[in-house]
Amino acid sequence: MDGNKIVVGLTARGKDADKFWFSLFHELAHIVLGHVGQTNGTSEEDEKAPYA
Repeated sequence: MDGNKIVVGLTARGKDADKFWFSLFHELAHIVLGHVGQTNGTSEEDEKAPYA
């Protein structure tokens, strides 16, 4: 979070469309599931969540 804004940063890692879309929706799922604003970032448990 940047103040009251949520910022999602993506790279062109691999430059494959499927990797881009997977990464985008993966990060958006963290936002929807409330995995934002944590002091140490996303936890291991959050990453293992079925929809993240």
